[in-house]
Amino acid sequence: MVVALDQRGVLRSDPIPEEETFGLEDIIKDCEALRVKLGIAKWTLLGHSFGAIVAFRYAVHYPQSVNKIIFETPCFDARASMRSLIAKAHEMYQALEHPEGVVLCNSYLSCSHTPLELWQAWGRIGQGLGAKRDNIYFHGMDPDCYNSKIDRQITDAGMRAKNRVHAAKLEAEGEFLDSLIPELFKLSQPSLLIAGRFDPVCCETQQQAYVETVKGGRMVVFEGSGHFPRLEEPERYAQEVIQFVLNSQI
Repeated sequence: MVVALDQRGVLRSDPIPEEETFGLEDIIKDCEALRVKLGIAKWTLLGHSFGAIVAFRYAVHYPQSVNKIIFETPCFDARASMRSLIAKAHEMYQALEHPEGVVLCNSYLSCSHTPLELWQAWGRIGQGLGAKRDNIYFHGMDPDCYNSKIDRQITDAGMRAKNRVHAAKLEAEGEFLDSLIPELFKLSQPSLLIAGRFDPVCCETQQQAYVETVKGGRMVVFEGSGHFPRLEEPERYAQEVIQFVLNSQI
């Protein structure tokens, strides 16, 4: 059985009231409540990007509930991810001969900034690239193909409004920006890191920290992928995931 969760406040889930407090811990508790409701003794987690943060926190909070974990292009360290994204944008602005964009990127790459400052800066920098922004995340597929899939999921303005409230509350709390690298040693379950060779989010610094720190961890690199190996190399992705889940000797 495969269970795909729409987090509280997004897509088909009920909206989060503006006055309601909401944070990363609520998503983690929701996952555990779902496991109990479904009567699953232990499950294998698969978290992509931000979802990998949820998977990690959940596995540390509820180790007795987790069999194995798959991290797909995770963000273990927001500062490293944002600097990597801005560096990619810097290259694109240079190629586009866009001096204002180059200067803006340099202002964040040449000095030390907090993860929140870099997160907010990436929003402005990415927006300045317009339609070319999504090219940063892909290598093996056209971003328009991905966006068409997303548009089929987000079917109306109400869904988009819910998603904005969800994102704003997580940003206000800020816990997802805390680095997980100092805590990677806490993982006690077998885990698999799926990395894309051209992914700017799970950059080399984070991959190295995982390999050096996580006991029982294994990393596979998808040579033809950016941030979405599941879409860019689906056949190999399915093979690696199924093998990891079913291999009882891991």
